[in-house]
Amino acid sequence: MAGAGTDNGRNMPAANQPQQHQHQHQPQQQQQQVKQQKAKRSEAGKPLGNYLAGIKHYVQTGCLGHGTFGIVIKALDLRSDPPTEVAIKLLPRGDFVKNYQLYVRREIQNQSSLRHPLIVSLREVFLTPTHLAIAMEYAQGGDLFNYTLGHRPHGRLAEQQARWIFQQLIIGLDYSHRRGVANRDLKLENLLLDRDGRDGTRPLLKICDFGYSKHEQNSSAKTGVGTPVYMAPEVILGDSKYDAKKADIWSCGVILYAMLYGKYPFDAKEARFARKIVTADYKLLPDVEVSADCLDILTRVLVASPAERMSMDEIKTHPWFLKGLPPGALEMNDFLLQGLANQEEYHTKIDAIVDQAQHPGSTAEGAWFCTL
Repeated sequence: MAGAGTDNGRNMPAANQPQQHQHQHQPQQQQQQVKQQKAKRSEAGKPLGNYLAGIKHYVQTGCLGHGTFGIVIKALDLRSDPPTEVAIKLLPRGDFVKNYQLYVRREIQNQSSLRHPLIVSLREVFLTPTHLAIAMEYAQGGDLFNYTLGHRPHGRLAEQQARWIFQQLIIGLDYSHRRGVANRDLKLENLLLDRDGRDGTRPLLKICDFGYSKHEQNSSAKTGVGTPVYMAPEVILGDSKYDAKKADIWSCGVILYAMLYGKYPFDAKEARFARKIVTADYKLLPDVEVSADCLDILTRVLVASPAERMSMDEIKTHPWFLKGLPPGALEMNDFLLQGLANQEEYHTKIDAIVDQAQHPGSTAEGAWFCTL
């Protein structure tokens, strides 16, 4: 399922708020936002009961977040030496899994098929007496929302930093798309980092949360899922059988805009919010210095018509995108897509676990585990 965040995106200013007001109060607002996020992280770090009781090879060490669809805890996998830190998403067994089983199956099946250094890897799916548990790679650098707002004094990234993150996002997403999986819920909060970058090293991006993902073999995308401020115009309009991969590219444009300007291009609190999205009515902020090449790629991605919107191949060959890209980065996906294992065996095991998770009850030690 989509993770522990809110449905409307977190509290980042919008570009169409009055500029003078933004300029006068922006540092104070952003300091308050960062304080609020730190408080949430502090609260999230407190254990909320031992959800892994009886699972001998895991030790719960804290809580990373909680929301509508469950809890994400931090744990140690004791089967390695030293123990490996993991994040475990916990979904309540019974009616919850029964009601959302389509999304639960898609999240596990789609994300388990994506083996890429820029995508959070799924390690294991198992049952506890009370929860369906999804163990995955732990990214210790937090999410891109906090990383962006935490940059002083303006709460935004320098163009060079934004390009590095965007390059990784596109490469990871290109791999996912070529594997047939559209994410449909790309946002700052669902992009994790392997480090916070305070030591001067550049963080590696990790795309996470495929709860709303769609595989091209499971028919065309029809439903308007995702987070509104990141939604493409065709999703807002409810277009029948929209191209989910094109919608992902729009979301990448919103993410790039937010990194560069420290604001969303559209304000979810505005009465004409949806209309502004479907007409791509956003402002470029003149007080933020952004190169012409960067603006070219941004304005060609944030285009209302999917047919006229920049394609993945066009992005990957754009001069701004290619600048400073490590050698072999684009070729990496070609290599990773070769000789992929057949996923049918995993899908059968995953289906069995999800079926069992629809019924609360005891789980024998070692039963209902699927290592991915």
